[in-house]
Amino acid sequence: MRFYPRRRSRPAMVAAAFAAALIVAGWALGFAGSVGFPRAQCTVAAAAAEREYINREYGFAFRYPADWQRQSDSALISLREPGSTGFPASVNAALERRAGVSARQYAEASAQTVSSGLVRGLGDFRPEGAGAPGALPGTDSWVIRFSCYSSELRERVYFHQLTVVRGEHVIVMTAACLNSRRAQSASVLDKVISSFRLM
Repeated sequence: MRFYPRRRSRPAMVAAAFAAALIVAGWALGFAGSVGFPRAQCTVAAAAAEREYINREYGFAFRYPADWQRQSDSALISLREPGSTGFPASVNAALERRAGVSARQYAEASAQTVSSGLVRGLGDFRPEGAGAPGALPGTDSWVIRFSCYSSELRERVYFHQLTVVRGEHVIVMTAACLNSRRAQSASVLDKVISSFRLM
């Protein structure tokens, strides 16, 4: 069985590799639950220069630039900036059923999976400071920033990840851009991540 069943663009391959890291991390934690990214009913509300993704089934929402385009169906939602050559800045939200795990445990297991070289195409994991409790008061959440070298892109990729536990589900929002474009993209990615809210 091939890892990539069909030809994908490089951004899609890096996103798929990171999604695989989340799944492997879930397995590594050893908690019972189903693995995968279930489809959910959602709406996208428009605003002046932003849109809001609203997932009513799992009860969360976040805002993103109105001109960003929807990507693959490998997560609940995957968005990327338009008109960018190479690897565009992107954000995706994924969900996994994992009862009994904390946001910190899940985030650290994901990071450990990548740093151990278990994710095809990603290596040389470098944390950017220590992880920290998220900005959602009264919620089990964890924020981590890091970069990895992508052998597919032959360049480092910057990640900003928010992990939120809600009941038996773990919601993971991951924003990414080329490290060389971080000065231009990080503020937008940070704004998207910080707009995450539970409903």
